Amino acid sequence: MIQGDSVLRSYKPDANDQDDDYLPDDWEAQYGLSLTDNGLVDRAREGERGDFDRDGLTNHEEYLLSTRLNRHSDLYKKKRDEISLGWPSDTS
Repeated sequence: MIQGDSVLRSYKPDANDQDDDYLPDDWEAQYGLSLTDNGLVDRAREGERGDFDRDGLTNHEEYLLSTRLNRHSDLYKKKRDEISLGWPSDTS
């Protein structure tokens, strides 16, 4: 038999995340996201799984990567910095 208190834990919401989407309210406000929509109203653009600027990264990924949510160029700059383009030198 499972005891209720061993399964249930208290939950304390983060004071800086009104909509509980793992994105701090100050960050959401900086980029024009809703402080109260965690993706339930506007699934495509709001909340942690939304993609506000439609660049292929979720809002949560942009937050974790410290990219600017309203600039596509940040995604491409990060990719360019991470990928070395060119041919290996021929040593034969």
